[in-house]
Amino acid sequence: MEESPEQVLARLARHRDAVFRARGLPVPRDRSGASTGLVTPTRAVTREQIAPPAGAWVSSGPTPTEFIPPGLRGADIGWSLSQSAVLVTILGLLLAVVSAAVAVFAFEQLSSSTAFVIVGIMVLAGLAATAKRVPTALWFTVGATIGGILGRWS
Repeated sequence: MEESPEQVLARLARHRDAVFRARGLPVPRDRSGASTGLVTPTRAVTREQIAPPAGAWVSSGPTPTEFIPPGLRGADIGWSLSQSAVLVTILGLLLAVVSAAVAVFAFEQLSSSTAFVIVGIMVLAGLAATAKRVPTALWFTVGATIGGILGRWS
């Protein structure tokens, strides 16, 4: 069943109103008090009236579409070192190789039971860090597991 353009606009207006209410913003109303289908400003908005969020890299002008509330623009824009997929992958691979090497070295230099305890602690620490969403923790865990397997059966 297809929706007519009017039904789609009404559904989008209801969604926009729900977003406005959830963010504590006033819902745009027409003269009769009903929610409007479009956001029509009652007065001209200048750059001085809208303060950009701290650290925002976006323009502080009005929103480009009528269905996006002004509070949703650029609130969390920025770049951090842990968000670079390439860097996290390279560091993760390096961490996996180092943890595998430590596990194999433990099996070569220590007794089998001591090395097994060390690798077990490494894997548990990696799983705990994975549960806390540390970016390279899964790489560490996989490296320690593979190193433990290689050390045990080599």
